[in-house]
Amino acid sequence: MATFTPCPISSSENRFGHADVKSSATVLDSALSLSAAVDLLSMRGISISERVLRERARKLGAYRQIGRTIFFTPEDLQKIFEPTASRNSPDTLAEAKAAPAGWRDMPFSKALAAYRDSGKDARFLDKLLLHFQEMKLGDINNVSMSHASQSIYPGRAPATLRRQLYVPVSAIINFVKDNRLRAPKGGGQRTVFMTPDEVEMLIRAAGKQPSAFLAPLITFLVGQGARMGETLSLRGNDVNLSARYAILRDTKNKQERTITLIPRVVAALSLLPTIGNDGPVFRRFDGKEFKERKSRGGQIRNPFSYAVEQAGLSDEVTPHICRHTWATWHYAVNKDPLLLKKEGGWLSNEYQRYVKSAPCGLAESIVYHGWGFSTL
Repeated sequence: MATFTPCPISSSENRFGHADVKSSATVLDSALSLSAAVDLLSMRGISISERVLRERARKLGAYRQIGRTIFFTPEDLQKIFEPTASRNSPDTLAEAKAAPAGWRDMPFSKALAAYRDSGKDARFLDKLLLHFQEMKLGDINNVSMSHASQSIYPGRAPATLRRQLYVPVSAIINFVKDNRLRAPKGGGQRTVFMTPDEVEMLIRAAGKQPSAFLAPLITFLVGQGARMGETLSLRGNDVNLSARYAILRDTKNKQERTITLIPRVVAALSLLPTIGNDGPVFRRFDGKEFKERKSRGGQIRNPFSYAVEQAGLSDEVTPHICRHTWATWHYAVNKDPLLLKKEGGWLSNEYQRYVKSAPCGLAESIVYHGWGFSTL
């Protein structure tokens, strides 16, 4: 891998040619925008796109940010392009797992980089890095976390603070040293689900996208309650529309499950050319297979999120919310917890959370919009 050596700025003269009272150039004197950094690297014989440079910089925490604009110092570019061996020897993981006595003095940025390098969940980390930066881990306590919640997520619900602030910060600190923080009270397990009107808006928005598979996929998720991994691994020759069933073979608990297809799902799937074929039922707009990942829907996340935005729905609506929606609707119509457990493929008692979540009038609205769960 090429090594980038930044051109130093004179310690006695700044870029405007005036004497500098400081011994080195300030950050702004040497700052480079994303496009300027790409141009400079190109002049040095290093070809890299803005997207790749941005992703690599964020992964390493080697960038500065004002609002939504990111920029670089020569030191940031040096860190991005230094050989992998020098980054990992002694790598950040080894430093993070050093003697417990030193964990309090470790900068948050270094702990975050170590956490990222270990392959942990990287969601929500960019905002944390921007806020805490070089703060020592030992200085992060419940007072500073309260300030962080007001600065990063003002006015957000306790559940959001728990999920997007307290859990990742605690995970980073616990990765280095077990010192668990106290998350705010309240906001425990929440069952978020869509109303029938919201689902109709989401499906209509999905139908306007280039992919002919997205609207049927959302219909399947809401109508059958399958997990995303189970859905994207469903094969065309495991679907029988005339007999109204599908076989989910790659399930979370490793047990095959046969589900009964409701009429609306049958109608949606009948439009797809993949039914009956040996290959995945649901595909990308270009006909290629999706690659399902554990983090918020994998490759389906972007088109799904765009449909959510176009439908005017909350950003809390993720692909997995479709499963919550299905379970809530299923019980609201059938009032049969054992059937819900069987169709949902639960081995635990988690299905019980949906038994009390359906508000009055929901069942009538579900039936009115044509979701025939009562025919299962």
